Amino acid sequence: MSYFVYTVADGFINCKLSTEAEAQQLADENGDTHAILQAPEDHEGVDYAYVVDGVSVPQTSTQANEQALEEFREERNKRLAATDWTQTLDSPLSETDKQNYLTLRQILRDMPQADGFDPLNPVWPTLP
Repeated sequence: MSYFVYTVADGFINCKLSTEAEAQQLADENGDTHAILQAPEDHEGVDYAYVVDGVSVPQTSTQANEQALEEFREERNKRLAATDWTQTLDSPLSETDKQNYLTLRQILRDMPQADGFDPLNPVWPTLP
């Protein structure tokens, strides 16, 4: 029997422990922010998991990466949309600043193809 210790706020499972006592001790050390849940029987093939409504929802690393990539794309698209105004003809920016934003926007578009890209932990470029 195994037990998950998870973060109550987002349901992210932080670790798996082999005894309920170990899991409860770790959860208690973190106060009200963590709780425990009995791991499902098929948890061995699970790389990532979340707790939703008191039930663990297992994911393989492929599923977790697909979800992270989708979340990355949503955030990237928001960042691109927030800088659309920099490329309009009537933008108040200097040509140098416009070019800096153009470069930033290209970096955002190219991020998924960059060496070392991790959709679980994207490193966002800073605004010019």
